[in-house]
Amino acid sequence: MTSSVYPRPRVLTMTSSVSPVPVGRAAGVAGSMARLPCLASHAGPPHRPSLVLWYKDRARFPFYTLDLRDEGEQQEFVNAGVRGRAHSGLSGAYLTLDPLHLRDSGRYRCRVDFEVSPTLFAVVDLMVYVAPSRLTVLDGREERVVTGQLGPLTEGDALSLVCIATGGWPAP
Repeated sequence: MTSSVYPRPRVLTMTSSVSPVPVGRAAGVAGSMARLPCLASHAGPPHRPSLVLWYKDRARFPFYTLDLRDEGEQQEFVNAGVRGRAHSGLSGAYLTLDPLHLRDSGRYRCRVDFEVSPTLFAVVDLMVYVAPSRLTVLDGREERVVTGQLGPLTEGDALSLVCIATGGWPAP
């Protein structure tokens, strides 16, 4: 019986002086507007961005691109899923989503290319909340409070109210 001896695989260790990209947080309510920040400038003298690209979750291709390479004229390229809802200013420092949908929740990555300076990246986690569709308030006798008024109450009486929320995300 013969056995083959294979050399042990080498372990390659890479180190980098680049710190990991910090993760920002943003939140909004479905139906309202949210602004996602993107680090679009270097420290020191102003460096003009030439291209701003936004990716969602693990997508390989951007859903929103702001092309600033032609001076005086910006071009937006927007994926059909967010067309009419995604906008950015001239600097590309923010991406505005209006109105928000629950499916907009996720991790957003922003990449900014500059004419001269190195590319910058930013990451923002967006949480979209959905307001309850109905609220019901019950008094101590488990009767609905309809008019927004309780009573009459006698001073010193215990007051008990229960609020029941229907719908919404996350569940209350």
